[in-house]
Amino acid sequence: MKKLLILAGFMSVGSVFAAPSAPMMAESVPASCKQYHQQMKQNHQAIDAAYDKKDACTMGKLMMQNRQIFESHPECFPKRRQMMQQQQGAQGMAPMAK
Repeated sequence: MKKLLILAGFMSVGSVFAAPSAPMMAESVPASCKQYHQQMKQNHQAIDAAYDKKDACTMGKLMMQNRQIFESHPECFPKRRQMMQQQQGAQGMAPMAK
């Protein structure tokens, strides 16, 4: 349970840093993406509230919703997609432990 709460905290904090700023979003994403950004923002607020109540089940459901939005509409999150690709590339290049 404690690990889930810590993981949720890192995910919500990481999402804040990974989210593009408002002026950048206006330039690089379609206008139809506004509803997805708004839904993810609402989910993040609800995740914070669930964290305060120590409601891991609700937090998990909301995080899964955000993940589904992100995976279903990658064109709406170009900066985040680029960061994930860089992380995957870095993991692939790491030496394997024997």
